[in-house]
Amino acid sequence: MVKSATNVGVKEEVKKVEQKHQQTAQEILNSIKTDQKLMDELNDDQRDVLIADFNEKNKGIAELVHEKPDEDYVNQCKQDFEDYQGEYLKLDYEVCDAKHSIEFAKWLKAWNTDHVVAPANYWIGVLRFDEVIDEYIKALEDGKIAIKDPSTGKATDITKEYKTLTFDYGALTYVYNLMMQPMGVGIEYARWMAENQETYNAILNKLGEHIDMISLIKKKIGLLQSRWALACSGFKMNLLIDKLEDLKNVDLSHM
Repeated sequence: MVKSATNVGVKEEVKKVEQKHQQTAQEILNSIKTDQKLMDELNDDQRDVLIADFNEKNKGIAELVHEKPDEDYVNQCKQDFEDYQGEYLKLDYEVCDAKHSIEFAKWLKAWNTDHVVAPANYWIGVLRFDEVIDEYIKALEDGKIAIKDPSTGKATDITKEYKTLTFDYGALTYVYNLMMQPMGVGIEYARWMAENQETYNAILNKLGEHIDMISLIKKKIGLLQSRWALACSGFKMNLLIDKLEDLKNVDLSHM
């Protein structure tokens, strides 16, 4: 894994996710303290009404069952949510196939050097990405990349084969955000854009596919969070969607 490249970086993003999780968990616990007595006092008919209403609103997405959750189920829901919350930060995102990897990596080096217009504190990302893309180019030319110790972030003696240009979440979001809003000045910039449309669009479209997938992962995170919250409130929820792509047109506002 090479260094992160973004205006905040993956380490910062991981920290933000962990903080968000802690905040979310506390909000759930606070809600339970407030609502648990009311939930415990529901009679069977009232529970049936709530379950029927939920299942009607979330048909094909999730369903509540009449069986009440036990402690093991609640703990498992919590664990599933915690394990999956940072899923998109763990993935590698392919930029192009092996045939174009060195070409596109060098193109991105030139783009970052000569054509990026960096708003606000994105100048930090420009500097970081310059270091990162150099590491990617070297790794592609060597055919291997160093593995980093997750506890220290330092490179180890272990290497893995590296033939296809892949980004971490930080590099993905840095490049995608700036390529989605290209800016420049005058005829020289316009000519460069005209001459580089094929490569520009190929990279942007591929990164866009990953961004779309990340939005689906975040939807699934929301489902798992809802399942845990419902379990804490005395309801068992079954997810009816297995594949991420099936979440594409799903509205989770009823959860």
